[in-house]
Amino acid sequence: MASTTDRGYNYAHKRLRRRWAREVEQGHVACARCRRLIQPGEPWDLDHDDQDRSRYIGPSHARCNRATAGRRPPSPRAAQAPTRHSRVWY
Repeated sequence: MASTTDRGYNYAHKRLRRRWAREVEQGHVACARCRRLIQPGEPWDLDHDDQDRSRYIGPSHARCNRATAGRRPPSPRAAQAPTRHSRVWY
């Protein structure tokens, strides 16, 4: 499994997550996705903006954040990927 740094979570990300951690663990923070409180001890993520991964939307329940992957629109690159065939079919 890749480390958090290998996955793009640098020092700035870790520092920002530590800032949020105290309030989240006290149960004072609502999920940025579903708006329900994140309960103390509940898994949570520092969630990125779906359109711009350089921006954060705030803490989210881990389940809310990770459920977004299946709802993301296909990337423009995926639509442009060439189709390759092993042979021409008639």
